[in-house]
Amino acid sequence: MKTLVLLAALGLSVATCLAETSLWQDEGSRVGQTFELRELHVQQCQRRHDQWGLMDVTGKIKPVPVSRLIGIDEKDGCIAARIKNSNLRKLITPRGKIIPEGADVEIVNVMTEYRIPIKYLSNAQFDYKFSFCTESGYVLPAKFDQVSPFSDGVAAVRIGKLVGFIGLDGKFLPNSKMVDCQFQEGISDGRLAARMNGLWGYLDTSGHWIVSPKFKFAKPFQNGFALVSPVGNGQNHNSVTFIDRSGKQLDKEFYSGQSFEGEYAAVSVRQNQEVLWGLIDRAGQWVVEPKFSRIGPLIDSTRLLYDKDLVGVFSGRRIAVQPVYKYIGRFSNGLAPFQAAGSKLYGFLSTDGRVAVPAKFAFAGTFSEGLAAVRTYPSKPEKQAKIGFIDSHGVFRISPVLGGSDPSNPEFNPDFVLFHDGICLIPERSYWDGKFWSSGKGYINRLGKWIGPGPEVITMGFPFKMGKALVRYYPNRLENQLK
Repeated sequence: MKTLVLLAALGLSVATCLAETSLWQDEGSRVGQTFELRELHVQQCQRRHDQWGLMDVTGKIKPVPVSRLIGIDEKDGCIAARIKNSNLRKLITPRGKIIPEGADVEIVNVMTEYRIPIKYLSNAQFDYKFSFCTESGYVLPAKFDQVSPFSDGVAAVRIGKLVGFIGLDGKFLPNSKMVDCQFQEGISDGRLAARMNGLWGYLDTSGHWIVSPKFKFAKPFQNGFALVSPVGNGQNHNSVTFIDRSGKQLDKEFYSGQSFEGEYAAVSVRQNQEVLWGLIDRAGQWVVEPKFSRIGPLIDSTRLLYDKDLVGVFSGRRIAVQPVYKYIGRFSNGLAPFQAAGSKLYGFLSTDGRVAVPAKFAFAGTFSEGLAAVRTYPSKPEKQAKIGFIDSHGVFRISPVLGGSDPSNPEFNPDFVLFHDGICLIPERSYWDGKFWSSGKGYINRLGKWIGPGPEVITMGFPFKMGKALVRYYPNRLENQLK
């Protein structure tokens, strides 16, 4: 099943009223229920006159009627939010269009393949019907008791106790039969994990069991393999393994595991009450022996290996860096920020473990569009720590004169201070509110020049996507002056 990551509108500054967390997650749905967005009730510092809007590359802001932000799809820039007055969950496109229209429908999850799962609201509690709308806002007339996201033009749906498969037009696939079973997640690699009589197997999109129900649980296929839990001989038999698309099972079982990413999967074994993680290949052979406390996801052809408080790197089919570093960030453009154990300074590592940029910064972010944000310590104790941008050789391309934070707290959110469409969010931009200097947000271009806004002050901002950025701002009511 396709998984989308949502950017959390949090963690951009040291403001204590913001918590850093991901909002684009499922509602913890059960088998037989449609996955819905999770709305975390976090406190968001907001002034009485604050508004939400979409800012373009010139700095102009167009208001949008957001009453509560849910999150942003990092792929297409669509905004999930509760809308003013109606308080319904809607999707706002980068062009500002609100979909779907109507007071009796709201979105329940993200858009995949230009189709958005929606829910019809009714007066009867829990008696909801589901369907889909297109990116233009057109709602398909078909109604179902449960829907999955689309994958390769097909979605799983349920009517009563029967599960079937529909195309992008909302009509059932020809020569596809309905099956009395249950599902939880969506289709992946043309297969749907489904449960019948308490056991899990896999259906193809014609409604035939290609792997008969015989597992305690079954996850969606990913990269040609699916994670399953075989039925054992005893009550305490709990293990996982993998099957391929034909249903052939690996001859090894593990304590727990994660889906295949690329050529490898992270799996764990239990030794002396300790859970240790390693990597296996598609034949089930150990590529990395199980001796790590955690293994990170595949990012830019690398994985992070954690040994309690220290971290290393797996890259190029081998352990490129043993876990000796205190911190290693996300690899991008072949480089990742690092902090050595016992040091306060940050530099950059290459995927082969070589120190590409020596550790000399107060904090370092992730490379994007050839540049990485770094924070430098001030030359005098009473000064602020500033942000600049370096290239892959460690040369400043934008001087460290931007923003400003207390040197004792130089961190910023590396997932937000990134260039998108040639524009980057800066977490601090001071402004005068008529009585005091306060810290807002701002945007710069690749020359390091501020972009807008006009008289507005940005109090929260997101990265640009498709030429627009969601911002929270308040208008020029206090004769604001920007630094």
